[in-house]
Amino acid sequence: MSIIIAGYHIILEGIGDTIKNTMRAKKFSPNIHFLMALATAGAVAIGNFEEGALLIVIFAGAHFLEDYVDGKSKEKLLIYWK
Repeated sequence: MSIIIAGYHIILEGIGDTIKNTMRAKKFSPNIHFLMALATAGAVAIGNFEEGALLIVIFAGAHFLEDYVDGKSKEKLLIYWK
């Protein structure tokens, strides 16, 4: 359950972007979100629920921090341009 709660946006973004990239490139082009979701599904499939949950929670946290820092850098860039 924690995998779904913590990683639904990772899973959905990974599947959606992979489909778009695959259609655009006309070959299978997975992104990192899709690969992390696949790794988590693999961990669950072999019964390592804790490892799957930890993997998706760490990746979701890193994704959050990346977005946060990116937003902060864009704010500073806008301040300098004014």
